[in-house]
Amino acid sequence: VNNPMFASVPVRWRGRAADVMIIVITLLAPTLGGCTELWAKACLAVLMGLVIMASPPDQPLPRGLTLLFAGFFCLSLTAFLPADWFTSIPDRREMTQQQHILLPNTLSPQPWLSLEGVVTLGLGLVWAYYLLARGWTLSKALLLTLYSAGICCLALLVLVAFARDFHPSIWPKGTDIGPFPNHNQSANVF
Repeated sequence: VNNPMFASVPVRWRGRAADVMIIVITLLAPTLGGCTELWAKACLAVLMGLVIMASPPDQPLPRGLTLLFAGFFCLSLTAFLPADWFTSIPDRREMTQQQHILLPNTLSPQPWLSLEGVVTLGLGLVWAYYLLARGWTLSKALLLTLYSAGICCLALLVLVAFARDFHPSIWPKGTDIGPFPNHNQSANVF
């Protein structure tokens, strides 16, 4: 399905641009502080949506994989089931009876955080579906080279920021080294 908004751009160029944008989005995620802030997640969501609209997937995934993705998403929605259905949760019982904490009537004691997690999981599943279902225009070697060069640039930025005792404003506060709240997460990326 071609989007009329991008109809004037040849399909081949749209595919190449989408390939490069996928690499850019993949590199932006750790650069924006590991996307732990809501504004960073929203920026990535908008960029992902634009890439999906510009270059939609070529073919659907097999039904079993699609059902697996849908099952994971439905499983995440169990956080919003009524808490009365699950009376044997010891932590919940202790908070309400012994500590007299008022909890919402959902299984999740913090439904607003659960909603953020459900939306983030849904976005990740849509992105994974898109990446698996699309046809790649550029060669794998070129894509890996672009990605590796981007990770090297990010590592150089982290080292310069650490050496100069500089903390980019888009990174979360309190990070020792790297864009993530925990230096181990930065180490995992590199």
